Amino acid sequence: MKPSYRKTLVDLLTLPTAPLCEEYVVGYIRRWADQRPGIEFKQDEYGNVRLRVKRGPGRVAAPVMFSAHMDHPGFEAERMIGPRRLKAVWRGWVAPEYFRGTGVRFFSDGRWVRGTVKSTRTGVVRGRLRVLSIVADVKAPVEPGSIGMWTCPIRSFTTRGSSPWLRRRGRCGRGTVRS
Repeated sequence: MKPSYRKTLVDLLTLPTAPLCEEYVVGYIRRWADQRPGIEFKQDEYGNVRLRVKRGPGRVAAPVMFSAHMDHPGFEAERMIGPRRLKAVWRGWVAPEYFRGTGVRFFSDGRWVRGTVKSTRTGVVRGRLRVLSIVADVKAPVEPGSIGMWTCPIRSFTTRGSSPWLRRRGRCGRGTVRS
């Protein structure tokens, strides 16, 4: 894989994102397209992104469509409930036992704020026990609406066949996460 393709993929895979909180991924794609005069960026009212490749005067190729999600399970900060204690909503379907004691980070005011999950609130949704929210101890205050994710530093990036694999270092919940 070309180094520039690898960089773009790693950049995209490490942006803050969660279900219904995809603005950083969309912003990255918009900036990428804006730097290329032959690419036209469009976004519809539902958040879907469409890129068109211009093929010369008056000719436009078929659009490139992102058919996958631009998110992964993550958190959305709700409010600080103490000087260094945050309540956040969980967006995703991950078993409750993967949360308590794990490292998290929230992208707030242009920087990452690290923390640790202290407790979870669970409920039954569609017949399954799931995490609804967490309380985390954080290193600094976090703005409401900030996107959070587990802290899993990138160890390496490889490909298997035509599929990219981003290997992360350390524990994320239980075991090593391979995205």
